[in-house]
Amino acid sequence: MGMRQCALAVTGTLLGGVLVLTGCTAPSSRQSPPPFAETRPSNLTAPHGAIIFEVQKSMVEGSQTLGTLLRQYSGKGPAVLHVPPLANGQKRLGFTVICSGSSQWTVSVDQVGPGGSSGTCSMKGGISTSYALPVPTKESIIKVAVAADADVWVTVYSTK
Repeated sequence: MGMRQCALAVTGTLLGGVLVLTGCTAPSSRQSPPPFAETRPSNLTAPHGAIIFEVQKSMVEGSQTLGTLLRQYSGKGPAVLHVPPLANGQKRLGFTVICSGSSQWTVSVDQVGPGGSSGTCSMKGGISTSYALPVPTKESIIKVAVAADADVWVTVYSTK
């Protein structure tokens, strides 16, 4: 097993352990989001938001494309996210979405044009998609359409 595969296996094992252990203990009354997280005030009913963000982060940083985390967002219902211009050498903007309920979600990026990505809300895993930006040095606006009562977690990243 190569060093990278071993590291991924260890990371997966640790995340699995964290998920199992957090299911057996009461959540801390004082949870602070990671320093890069951006959240809007809401009363999220789905547990373990910090774990969801950590899983999304590992999906981005552990992928073959080695994404660079730009921001993380959690809230209830639809949202509009402003993403600053990408760093030099970065040309693709991506996102991973997890949401509660059983409705559909749709994410569009202003620079890409009409359309976007969509899926069915699920707490079992997220979908990760990226798009080549025509002008990576320009701010991007990501629109997240989801049911008004759905809790949503979005991790935004960039790649080369």
